Amino acid sequence: MRADEFYINEEETHKKLVNRCFQTLKCLRKDICDLKIPGTQTTDVGQETVAKYLPPEVQYACLYWIYHLKGSKSTIQDGGEVDSFLRKYFLNWLEGLSLLGRLSESIHIIKDLVAMLDPLRSISLSKLLYDARRFVLNSPYIADSPLQVYYSALIFAPKQSIARNLFQNDIPEWIEQQPKVELGWSAVLQTLEGHSSGVSSVAFSHDSQLLASASDDRTVKIWDAATGQLKQTLKGHSGEVSSVAFSHDSQLLALALSDRIVKIWDAATGQLKQTLEGHSSFVSSVVFSHDSQLLASASYDRTVKIWDAATGQLKQTLEGHNSLVSLVAFSHDSQLLASASSDRIVKIWDITSGLCHKTVKVPSFVSCLSFNSADTGLVTNLGCIEVRKTITSLSSESSKLDIYENSCVGLRLDTSESWVTWNAQRLLWLPAGYRGKGIISPSMSKIAIGCENGKVLLFGFSISSLIIDTEQCREKG
Repeated sequence: MRADEFYINEEETHKKLVNRCFQTLKCLRKDICDLKIPGTQTTDVGQETVAKYLPPEVQYACLYWIYHLKGSKSTIQDGGEVDSFLRKYFLNWLEGLSLLGRLSESIHIIKDLVAMLDPLRSISLSKLLYDARRFVLNSPYIADSPLQVYYSALIFAPKQSIARNLFQNDIPEWIEQQPKVELGWSAVLQTLEGHSSGVSSVAFSHDSQLLASASDDRTVKIWDAATGQLKQTLKGHSGEVSSVAFSHDSQLLALALSDRIVKIWDAATGQLKQTLEGHSSFVSSVVFSHDSQLLASASYDRTVKIWDAATGQLKQTLEGHNSLVSLVAFSHDSQLLASASSDRIVKIWDITSGLCHKTVKVPSFVSCLSFNSADTGLVTNLGCIEVRKTITSLSSESSKLDIYENSCVGLRLDTSESWVTWNAQRLLWLPAGYRGKGIISPSMSKIAIGCENGKVLLFGFSISSLIIDTEQCREKG
């Protein structure tokens, strides 16, 4: 018996299996479980009903056709199998995923498909995939109400949405007058709803996978930044949450509270890990060191405290500010700490000794504070303050204003919170209802804004396109 008789061509086998998946999914149809009532919740649909209308082979095909497509190492193009499937069964597929409780996976599948596009033969499919992603992100409620993919999701999609135009015949006749909607997709990637009061702080995890939002309703919500799915709601706080920060390894989430305490939560499980007490007034800001070993907290009591993030032990209390401390930031090597106070003073501290390395008087209130990647500059909304990497002597005071360069490089929110800027140039004006506490993702491709109405707005940007547009503008100039 020859050894090659047992040889299986893996890529060809995956091609056959993805084709079989698409053949199986031809059974998908509108209201496949005969729910009839448009507002039926997934929680009201029994598992036996789902199993009856979506048997195991259909469930497998819904979830894993992308696995076999990736395994085939094929590219996808206009008019191909994927293009044809989405143009005919996209809404039916989303309904099926919702019934299985797996709607959020559609976002990851679409992302994988984008990576598989044939760059020369997929202009139409590329536009369809962009529209499909925006369509899902714009309709998070279909995760709970699967049939709304044919109702609310369609009528509230922009007029030029590809999905809306492909499936407009699914809009029921009893909706005689449809609401006025935008012509195309807006810059707002997604609106996250769930807080009952204004959002006071937002923060991305270092890997940009999670987004935390703190609210005056005394809760903190942790969201999947890609899909908008709510992962955790942290409750039980006796004070308002003023600031949130992820550890650099994205495992922990620290909260600054108005009742003078700091809490550290497990970001994955929602379990409270530490409650840190010691400040005598409102805690305004928290930040983890880049090695995730230390946590710094700033307070209206004019001090900064440094804690052991694992044990909760107080390591240092930094004193020297004459006004409330509003912001803190660690250097990348976790050796220095910067703090900003309301009297326009910025201090840089040596972590080991607890001594002040530098004091700078700035012309206005500091609203953002971070070290650059080389730890040679302290980036603020006003400019960049020089930081000497080698400390030969620790000076207690320096009245010299040595802000030496503009720090508005990359994607930013300006100080008025009314403009998104790119390399200090105004890019996108934000109407009044779209302004609030904002944060840029570490990937520099997303901006999250917490609004007074309790909503969190998520904007997505193509950095590569911005760079190209900027270069073209320079050439024309």
